[in-house]
Amino acid sequence: MTGDVREQLAANAARRAEIAAAASANEQEERDLIVRAWRENVPPGEIATLVGRSGAHVRKFRPDDVPPAKLGGNAATKKRRK
Repeated sequence: MTGDVREQLAANAARRAEIAAAASANEQEERDLIVRAWRENVPPGEIATLVGRSGAHVRKFRPDDVPPAKLGGNAATKKRRK
């Protein structure tokens, strides 16, 4: 019986390694697709919806050659009493 358990443990470890490798490959493919979507001018909100991730996750993979959606600036001047 112990031989069966050892074989099952070894098979389980081999399956776990295969699943981990497949998950890692899937994550890399997702990152590549997110970068490609950025370069094809897909809005970040739409990418996040399609991927099922947060907007922060999607923005993390924005390539350097793609400008951010909002550049900021143009803050309103404070109204002061005269």
